Amino acid sequence: TQPIPAGMEIFPDFGDMWDKDDSTPYQDKFSRKDFVEADKVVDRIVDFYDRFQDEMSEDLKEDMLDFMLDKVLATAGGMRATTIKALIPQNYRKLKSVQEAGGTYLYRNRNLLKKPKWFEKNAICVDNIYSAKSTVPEAGRGAFASRDVVKGEVISIVPTILFGKKDLMKMYDIVSVPDEEDKSKNKIAYDKFKPLGQQLGLNYAFGHPESTFLFLPTAPAVHLINHKSSPNAKLQWSNHKVMYNDQATWDHTVEEVQNFKSNMIVLEIEASEDIKKGDEIFIDYGPEWVEAWEKYESMWEAKYKDKEWPLKAEDVRLTFKDKPYPVAREEGTDVIPAGVEIACYVKTTTVPDGTVAQTEDGQDIWMWDGPREYSDYSGSLLTMCDLLDRHDDGFGSFNYTVTTKTRSNGQIFVSQVKEVPHVAVTVIDSPYTSDIHMKDAFRHYIGLPDEIFPQNWRDLR
Repeated sequence: TQPIPAGMEIFPDFGDMWDKDDSTPYQDKFSRKDFVEADKVVDRIVDFYDRFQDEMSEDLKEDMLDFMLDKVLATAGGMRATTIKALIPQNYRKLKSVQEAGGTYLYRNRNLLKKPKWFEKNAICVDNIYSAKSTVPEAGRGAFASRDVVKGEVISIVPTILFGKKDLMKMYDIVSVPDEEDKSKNKIAYDKFKPLGQQLGLNYAFGHPESTFLFLPTAPAVHLINHKSSPNAKLQWSNHKVMYNDQATWDHTVEEVQNFKSNMIVLEIEASEDIKKGDEIFIDYGPEWVEAWEKYESMWEAKYKDKEWPLKAEDVRLTFKDKPYPVAREEGTDVIPAGVEIACYVKTTTVPDGTVAQTEDGQDIWMWDGPREYSDYSGSLLTMCDLLDRHDDGFGSFNYTVTTKTRSNGQIFVSQVKEVPHVAVTVIDSPYTSDIHMKDAFRHYIGLPDEIFPQNWRDLR
């Protein structure tokens, strides 16, 4: 959302719900909104000074700042006026510096911009891995070395999120059951007696057959490292001085660790042999994973080998990359297979003056008004649609008239959108029909080496 200099910490917007309630003036901390409002005040004051700079003496500028902060802000700033004022320098000469720093937050926290020496002492590189198509047939993506790595060198640090129980990965059907507090009503609950399967996240978590613990890695690209029985890398606990593994947790039981408010459980991936730049990185997933995979392959051969696999959205999307999608008035619209639905990236504007703005059925008519490049589309613009009609756009492609459905206040509104370009039309898998939602899809954690796993965490023995 703004230029980020090298060495600057990155801050996303977590949304309004993340901030504290700003209805009280007695908060002991500044909120995000306070900094936003303070920046607005600084911008307005600086703009005022710029416009009347030649007509104002130094004393008048100081008096004007005092007046704006003490009188104007106190009146317009509401209950938080005193808090907002505390964020603004009382010397008008420093206001420009606030803007140059990027706002009141960065002005007050200049240590957020770190120097190279600080990184050498306190940081860890996580760019030793890049993603590309795996050399393993049908494995999908893989992790590759972005530079030469010598044997014994750490390829990546792997901070983890601890899942206290493997059962947390199970998925259940949702059923209606009597409410224990009010027997006359029902409530929604999970049917814990009939697991439907396990979440996809299990395939990327680390675990051990003798423990209920799971460790979900959070390092970039680490989840792309594939299995090989003769690997070139291995998992181990981290001893890094910054991202170290808290070995004190090894002395505690599973139940004790589960009740800790936070855990510093960090792994690392070390090269077990020299790895050249561009080589794919592999680890050994462990004997339990290999056994589960071989059993899955046998099941697949017996159950699906001779069956025609249904087309998915990705297949259909390639088919219609350069040819038109079928519309409702055409025969043969069944070329879109079951389980695949049409969707459109829709951004609209009103129809030109003098043009019909409603259909005979009372549907509003809009004109498409989005970007022409697919890379510019946002997922928030994607909506389900039906293709009513199509015509050549005069540039070798096609435009469509579509209908969309939107929900507001419990009601569904159907609208018609004209001149939707071919590039804004796509296909998606119907909910819960993609391959990852198969009830017998492969699910198994990546095994941690037995020799490194703490004895106190083996609660399933």
